[in-house]
Amino acid sequence: MRTVETLRLAPIVNDAANPNTVISACGNVRDERVLIVGHDSLEPMCALIRRGARQVTTLRLTERPEPHCADLVLAPHIESETEAAGFLAVARRALAPFGRIVLLLPTETKDRMARRVARMLPTYALSLVKARRLGAWTLIAAERPFGPPATRA
Repeated sequence: MRTVETLRLAPIVNDAANPNTVISACGNVRDERVLIVGHDSLEPMCALIRRGARQVTTLRLTERPEPHCADLVLAPHIESETEAAGFLAVARRALAPFGRIVLLLPTETKDRMARRVARMLPTYALSLVKARRLGAWTLIAAERPFGPPATRA
């Protein structure tokens, strides 16, 4: 597992505004339940359906999802750390065991926002998988590396 301090963002030449770029970063979505959080969700929704996602749902950042309702939670457009924290809270509730998230953040000088968001991941029971630059955006992918907490008998 990579630590936040050693996180290096490798630039790649793609247009983050293109929903296929974001969806390709999600990997295989066939037969998965996907939740898209925030605005700019229509084009990624259509792209996910074309790639075979079993169910695609959109949700505003201020709405509360059903627990464990998604295998993948996607935020195609996060503008601030406050939005990122809200997204991570929604993702923690919505993710099924062993689920994953993908979010796009604006690239700031020296990638400060991406590093701060990457440091938030353990607080929300997520582990960083990858971080990449997509033009003026930074893509962060993470996963829930374990199932739900054990219940007491």
